[in-house]
Amino acid sequence: MDYNTLQMYTIAVKAYMEQRKKLVVRDDFFEILCEGIAGFLAYWTGNTYVGNKKTSAETAIFQEFFRSLNSLVTLLKDEKISPTKEERELVNSLVYNGKVYRYLGYSSPTKKKHIEPIFNDVYVSWSKNKKICYIESKLYGCMTRLHCTIPPNMVGFDLEGFQEFHNNHFESKVWIARGEEREVVFPTIKETIYRIEYL
Repeated sequence: MDYNTLQMYTIAVKAYMEQRKKLVVRDDFFEILCEGIAGFLAYWTGNTYVGNKKTSAETAIFQEFFRSLNSLVTLLKDEKISPTKEERELVNSLVYNGKVYRYLGYSSPTKKKHIEPIFNDVYVSWSKNKKICYIESKLYGCMTRLHCTIPPNMVGFDLEGFQEFHNNHFESKVWIARGEEREVVFPTIKETIYRIEYL
């Protein structure tokens, strides 16, 4: 993992927020912000794998980015800073509210016990699709599937939505969303889980 590059993407988000708090609007800053978000999310989908636990260092880097992104979304929803049309479109592309699903399982066939969910504020991968054959094919033995509703007062990050926004606004194209996963990034918050299935 290239920690320095990932941290630079997070710094780009934080720097943009600082400029917007001062009511500074510059197209070049906005493009740098969006390229940073794209770079980070592409790393997230291209270098994290189903059933593999992240190291504490990886988790810390990912957490800092997604918390910063959450703060950015909150800021850009604030009418006091007079968000631009592009900023509103960015927020609309990133934010997902509604039903999502998450599989828990093992990448090795030697473990048989169902995994119980751990409820916390750590950002993890969910899907808008209830059944994902690709993920099921990567997990062995007993699987757990969580059903969640992300309420309007919380933010799930829609990777498909952001990819479409980015590719419609910038010459450089990014491919973040993977296959049928329809990924949304959101923590496992107990109050949002309405069903736990043991498959």
